Amino acid sequence: MRNYVSTALLATAALLAVIYLTPDPAPFSIANPGPQGASKVAQICQLAPVENATVIIVAPGAVPPTPRPGITLVLLGPDNATLAALGLDVRVLEGEVRDEALNALNPNYPLALLGNMSIALYRPQPLSLGPRARAVAVTSEFSLWKGAPGPYTVAAAQAVRGAEVLVVSSPYVFTNALLDMAQNAQWLKSLCGGKPTAYLGGVVDARAALWRAVRQAPQAIVLIPLAALLISVWPRRT
Repeated sequence: MRNYVSTALLATAALLAVIYLTPDPAPFSIANPGPQGASKVAQICQLAPVENATVIIVAPGAVPPTPRPGITLVLLGPDNATLAALGLDVRVLEGEVRDEALNALNPNYPLALLGNMSIALYRPQPLSLGPRARAVAVTSEFSLWKGAPGPYTVAAAQAVRGAEVLVVSSPYVFTNALLDMAQNAQWLKSLCGGKPTAYLGGVVDARAALWRAVRQAPQAIVLIPLAALLISVWPRRT
C-alpha cells in the first residue's frame, strides 16, 4: 500500500512539473505562444504595468480600467454592457461580417481598410456609432452582414475623459495568428511603438486555471516527491 501511495505522489509531481513547464494555454494570454495566444504582442510592444502605461490593450478575460487623460485604451471584442459602462457611443450589432472577395484567408477573415493600411479580422461584428464616435476601420463594399452588402464599421474610436478609446469588434485582431496576416502587426506597432503598454486578457478555462494554480504554487512540485520519499522510508509498524 505504501508503495502505491508513493508512486501516485511521484506521478502527480511529474504531471505538475509538465504543466509548469508548458506555456499558458489560455486564449488571448500574453504568455500563450499558440495561434490564439498573444505572445507576439510582447515582441512588438514595450510592456509596462497598467499604472505606468500610456497604451492599454484589453482582451477578453479582463476588465477594462477607467479611461484617464492621456492614454489610449484599446478594447478588443467588448460587449455592449462594457461599452455602456464606459460611456461609449458605440454598440456591437448581432451577426458577423463576411467577405467572399476581399479576405485574408477565407470569408470569415474579411479585410478592413484602416487609413492606408489593410487589416484582417476574424468573424468581426458590425459596430453602430453614435454622434460622438468615429469609424476607424471599415470592410469592403463586397462584405456581407445578414445578406446585405457593406461597407461596415468594425473598429471605432471616441474621446472619453481625456483618453482615446478604440473599439475593435473582433477580439482576435492581435492574436499570434492574425498578427501574421495583412498589416495587423504594423497597426499594432503604430499604436504601441515606443510607448509603455499594458496588455490585459486571457480567457481562463479549466486547463488555464490548472496552469495558473501550478504556477502560483511551484513548491508543490518539490514537496510532493519529498512526501513520497518520507512515506517510502518511514519505519513500518511491526
